[in-house]
Amino acid sequence: MDWQLLPFVAEAPLEQVGGKALNLMRLTRAQFPVPSGFVIPIACYTAFVQHNALTPLITEALAELSPDNPAALEAASARIQAAFHRGEMPPNMFEAIEQAWRDLGAKPVAVRSSATAEDLPDLSFAGQQDTYLNITSPAALREAVINCWASLWTARAIGYRARAGIPPQEATLAVVVQQMVASDVSGVLFTANPLTECRTEMVIEATFGLGEALVSGQVEPDQYIVAHEGQSWRIKEKKQGAKAVVIRPDAAGGTKEETLDNANQQALPDAVILQLAQWGQRIQEHYGAPQDIEWAVLDPQGAAHIWILQSRPITSLYPLPENLPVTPFRALLGIHLIQGIHAPYTPLGRDVLVQLLLGVGYLFSQKVDLTTQTAIYDAGERLYLNISGILRHRLGRRFFTKFIGNMDPPTQRILQQSILPHPEFQPTGGLFAPRMLLRAVRFVGEMLFRMMRAWRNPHAARERFEHEVQRRLQPLEKAFQMAEQDPWQALQATVDAMPLLERFFPDVLLPHAFSMVLAGWLPFLGVLRPQAKKAAQALNQAELADLPMTISRGLPHNVTTEMDLALWEIAKQLRDDETATAWLQANTPEALATAWQAQDVPPQVRDLLTPFLKRYGARGVGEIDIGRPRWSEFPQHIFHTLQGYLRITDRQQAPDMVFEQGEAQALVAAAQLEEAVRQLPFGRLRARLVRWAVGRYRALGGTRESHKFALVRLVAQLRYALMAAGQHLHEQQALEQPEDIFYLRLNEITQAIAQKRITQEWRAAIQARRAIAEREERRQRLPRVLLSDGTAYYEAPPITDEALADNPNVLRGDPVSSGIVEGRARVVENPQEAHLQPGDILVCRGTDPAWTPLFLVAGGLVMEVGGMMTHGAVVAREYGIPAVVGIHNATERIQDGQWVQVDGSQGVVILKEETTPAVEMG
Repeated sequence: MDWQLLPFVAEAPLEQVGGKALNLMRLTRAQFPVPSGFVIPIACYTAFVQHNALTPLITEALAELSPDNPAALEAASARIQAAFHRGEMPPNMFEAIEQAWRDLGAKPVAVRSSATAEDLPDLSFAGQQDTYLNITSPAALREAVINCWASLWTARAIGYRARAGIPPQEATLAVVVQQMVASDVSGVLFTANPLTECRTEMVIEATFGLGEALVSGQVEPDQYIVAHEGQSWRIKEKKQGAKAVVIRPDAAGGTKEETLDNANQQALPDAVILQLAQWGQRIQEHYGAPQDIEWAVLDPQGAAHIWILQSRPITSLYPLPENLPVTPFRALLGIHLIQGIHAPYTPLGRDVLVQLLLGVGYLFSQKVDLTTQTAIYDAGERLYLNISGILRHRLGRRFFTKFIGNMDPPTQRILQQSILPHPEFQPTGGLFAPRMLLRAVRFVGEMLFRMMRAWRNPHAARERFEHEVQRRLQPLEKAFQMAEQDPWQALQATVDAMPLLERFFPDVLLPHAFSMVLAGWLPFLGVLRPQAKKAAQALNQAELADLPMTISRGLPHNVTTEMDLALWEIAKQLRDDETATAWLQANTPEALATAWQAQDVPPQVRDLLTPFLKRYGARGVGEIDIGRPRWSEFPQHIFHTLQGYLRITDRQQAPDMVFEQGEAQALVAAAQLEEAVRQLPFGRLRARLVRWAVGRYRALGGTRESHKFALVRLVAQLRYALMAAGQHLHEQQALEQPEDIFYLRLNEITQAIAQKRITQEWRAAIQARRAIAEREERRQRLPRVLLSDGTAYYEAPPITDEALADNPNVLRGDPVSSGIVEGRARVVENPQEAHLQPGDILVCRGTDPAWTPLFLVAGGLVMEVGGMMTHGAVVAREYGIPAVVGIHNATERIQDGQWVQVDGSQGVVILKEETTPAVEMG
């Protein structure tokens, strides 16, 4: 016999007893009030499966099964569970189980599942397996145990594991047999508010009788919100539910259900509510993380005996930064809103980006490092910017709110309606400290001087910026080339480049790039939009307000647009080469990229793509993260885009034609606006101002992408050196994969250089971090704003327009590129896997420059995040495609292939039945 039943006081690993049992055993040893019981370990399940030869049947039933096919899941589940119910326990197994039950006094018990993949810190799997209550006889106990084992293979459990990426062979199950508590009141306690994610509030739900009615959704419970204030708890809010369904133990075994009128009766007295909160606090402190606790109370109006039935982590909460102090209260803004990157950053990628952003401190004579800085925090493998100080500043809060409105309007509404009124973010102190005021005045003065210089000679401003970038890139390239053969020299060269990276922001980006971008966008925001609105109101012509959007089309000097057009030119030339075209069309993008790596490509493809990748090969999906691959390493995305371009046969849909049409439309719109403002007071002066603004905007507005491209080229040079080092260390068996180097932190690389080795501790840390990254890749939602008490804001407050709110087919967002278009929606998670046909509507969370080749094919754009100045909006305007951003969960609410209408003027997306496509641009 290779199995043994375990009492709750025993110690055992997760692999032996599963998540629920592990937690009950831990709570019992910590002397929390847990009903007595024992565990039927996983070895018993394994023995049962082997005894009945079930493994081949399970493997066959689950072969090529999709978690998104409910009917197939149900069929596989029914087949597997039927085999379990026909099975028999191995000899002596049930005799041992029955004896352990009798040792508990042969009293009624609850039989619960305890899977290895449930009640874990990152995956709760709550409710995926079954529970059997008030088991009173040996025959019922045998049946309940086998049913528990079979419940590992319900359709919902199979699908849940598949979506969580857990292989079927890793799914095993222990069983908990626990004394039954015939509770008068029962329920659940969340030690953090599961809706707001606030860590200083607990939520208690309570109902009469057993908790089965609550967890199965049959009853409307009471809900109590308890807030932590200082060292004590207070009841903040109480809402009484109907509690009409009451489940109690049946004397004959099992349970019985009653229907009662309990709406006017509070399930728990206030004193017991506060006792539960105190127990919750102790359990949370024991585990070191917020918990979802099931509890039962006997005699709540009298002695009020509280039992803890189980505890598991609340896995739905967005993680808080580990180094975020409780006080002072802080507000954090997701950098993903600015960068358009939903995926997690690699650990080294986060360090490098923070190192770059810390260079801003030089402008104000503040020098901090990665360990002492409090400006940027790491949460959920993403970066969050500490905006607390600026929100508490009388002027800063106004300017920042307006600024973020151009980046992501839903975040602006979150700040205005939820954050700025918060007592912790009320303005304090004066406007500026004298020293800070002097530095601010000097900074603003220098920026104004550079902006005026850019207005005077836009071409010279662009040339100066490129010169400054090259002046820093060239010595870096030489240093890395010299160090490529020695991994430690390559790593040292990377570390030595950190000061240059830190100075890149204050010495290059701010004085040369940002001043140039501001010089382009201020005429747009400060002249063209206000003048267009005034003309629209004064002349009663609403369409005039959209003219600045049209003026944005076909902006020159945008490095991303230039890249897309360069790739289109390559596609046109390859179309004339039958051999190259046949080769491109006969292979998948992945196969083409693999052939490129092997230098096995047609000569014309090689000759055309080599200079393109030399110029733009530093780009890639999530390119701001040094740990993300570049096109020059594996140009799958480039080949995918080329294949799409080769399918364009309509000359009017050709990217260069679209761009030229956009330029022509912009000039017409500029003339219309100039003529419109002439009809206003001081019309001649207004017309001259508009003409000047159009000229400067079109000369400099396209440079918005230049600073990002410069930074990406710098980061790519660091990446190439690190990849060379990683390859050498992999060949020396110091790293399992070359890319493991990006899962070390910057300080660890410095230590490794000193020791000339990668320790086993670091290798273990790399694997753990990879596992966390894989888990975070599956995260669907990211908070826009995160408070230090854990409160997370994912979306703006609900819209107030009742007509829109009540219509599920009307999605409201923010207009960023005018026009109306109808087309087939294509929901895209990864641009490298997109299959857009000309005219399709691109629906995605957000974009960065790696997405822009898709814009040349797309007929419209819908994004979950973004604003007027974010990447996708700018490119959409330049290409003249209607775009709406800020639609919460757009990638879930819009189905792939669904026919939709995008109104980029009103910010509305309408879900429609399939109709004849209708396009109206303008």
